[in-house]
Amino acid sequence: MKLEQLFITIQREISQVLERMETRELDTLRHALREAERVFVVGEGRSGHIAKMFAMRLAQMGLSVFVIGETNTPRIGQGDLFLGVSGSGETPRTIASSRSAKSNGAHIFGITANPESSLGQLADCVVCVPGATKREGSLEVESIQPLSSLFDQSLHLVLDSLCLQLAMDFGLGQEALKAGHTNV
Repeated sequence: MKLEQLFITIQREISQVLERMETRELDTLRHALREAERVFVVGEGRSGHIAKMFAMRLAQMGLSVFVIGETNTPRIGQGDLFLGVSGSGETPRTIASSRSAKSNGAHIFGITANPESSLGQLADCVVCVPGATKREGSLEVESIQPLSSLFDQSLHLVLDSLCLQLAMDFGLGQEALKAGHTNV
């Protein structure tokens, strides 16, 4: 298959994922992010990198946000929002962090392709991004791509869209976001 054909195929796969998504849970997450005292995110591998990109954008909007495992992460507690990201919903570190956050009173959100997973069971609210993962669950859009590429690509678009909506909610334009961007 030629590269151009791969572009078209991948774009179609992502479109299928986004068309299957329910936005009610994303709206719940959006409102919770606006109300949270602090936000904590965790994920592993490629999904973890996308969770970190989301945390960066939230910080640029002025939210108090931390990435689990970084040296500056404080104690989590009541009034905090915890977001666990795992395509399979079974990533051990993400599950352990979710359990700990829940036992310390945080509001737990999960983003996964498998809402029936361990992460889905622990979460107060689950956002299902039904892109193919390495586990190939029944809700997932099939993909020609390896492992969890479709989940991760779709996750990136979903979280960037959520950030754009939050920026509009807060009345933040490009200049305000640039002011929150790192300069060191």
